[in-house]
Amino acid sequence: RDWSSDVCSSDLTGKKIITQVKQRGNPLQQVYYLFKGKRGKYIVITCSTLQADGNAYLPIFDRCMRTLELF
Repeated sequence: RDWSSDVCSSDLTGKKIITQVKQRGNPLQQVYYLFKGKRGKYIVITCSTLQADGNAYLPIFDRCMRTLELF
């Protein structure tokens, strides 16, 4: 399952991509948060959890990203 949606922090707007993969036989859900940084660069933050726990952790990951600030 791959999909993207908008993510907003206090002063940043970005994209969220959710993937489900297997690593060493473990089904994982990985959430990639992409924020546009300075000078055309991007900041990518990855949060991972077991697929079975993905729906429980997704709101926590989203709340964490909303606190992100660039200096």
